[in-house]
Amino acid sequence: MKKILIIGYEFHGYLDRLTTKLNDSGYIVDCITHRQIFECYPIFLRKAAYISYRLLCRLLSKSSFSPKLYSLFCSKFQTSFIKKIVSQLSSVQFDLVLIVGTHELDTLGVELLKDKISAQKWALYKWDAENRYSLQHIHSYFDAVFSFQLSDSIDGVHFLPNFHFVEPYKNIHVNRDIDLTAVSIFDKARYKELSDFYNRLKPKEYRISFVSNKQLNLPFTTNERVDHQRLLSYYKKSKLVYDFSPKNQSGMSQRVLEALASGCNVVTQNQDALTLFGRSGRVFSPDSFFSTIDSVSITSESIDSLAEQCYCVNWFEEIYRVSHIPSENL
Repeated sequence: MKKILIIGYEFHGYLDRLTTKLNDSGYIVDCITHRQIFECYPIFLRKAAYISYRLLCRLLSKSSFSPKLYSLFCSKFQTSFIKKIVSQLSSVQFDLVLIVGTHELDTLGVELLKDKISAQKWALYKWDAENRYSLQHIHSYFDAVFSFQLSDSIDGVHFLPNFHFVEPYKNIHVNRDIDLTAVSIFDKARYKELSDFYNRLKPKEYRISFVSNKQLNLPFTTNERVDHQRLLSYYKKSKLVYDFSPKNQSGMSQRVLEALASGCNVVTQNQDALTLFGRSGRVFSPDSFFSTIDSVSITSESIDSLAEQCYCVNWFEEIYRVSHIPSENL
């Protein structure tokens, strides 16, 4: 049985769920998740470090400098960060070490990890855009590097969208009684974007949830915290999903492929989703949804193939496969 170590950024429990799926599939997986690199310190020092970082970002008020400043902060915490990770391991020998979503590591951190942990192969998966957190300085330490974003998949970096948890072909024939579903953290720009689309569509049945720490008294919104399982249950019953895409990244989120794998059509402004599937008749921009498509040049099978490849277990097996290809054959 293959022994795997996953080290990654904690985000809605995705890596813990991935670990469970892989263990159920016959792998032996250790998973170490973290948030800010400062968390290896007592809580009062951790908060002080993070507050200092945020204050400096505001004072400098240059978004392009913020990632560089964060990298500078991270460089001061590498030794204690790696020590905390290693202290949580039940073993230090693995077939593959996979770093997922972590943007705290610098060259010292990777070298310390490789000194403490023995692994046949090392892989890096980047689920942040390179223009937000550049990791090019550590690429050479890995047998394979992957990115969720098409534009960052150059110079030996492999394109692989984010993994998802909708098993392909399981939800195609479900009765769909919801015309439109949208779930998002609330902000005014997103609300206006969805309002404009909603007013043009005028769906009879809809499920729209804006997550907010304030009670919203706005038309067609419901204020509830929607966990991942409940979100997927909405997708299974929906004809159309509206996806909100961050302005500073073109890579697809899990939501796009989860919606497609659930059998929904998707409206999004995400650049990669429109590049890959904009001619499929299933993925639309808000404007193209209301216009006639001249021709459909991307088949539904193309969507099904990528959705199946990115189903969590298949996604990991693709990373494992590519990581074990001899470098001269890549």
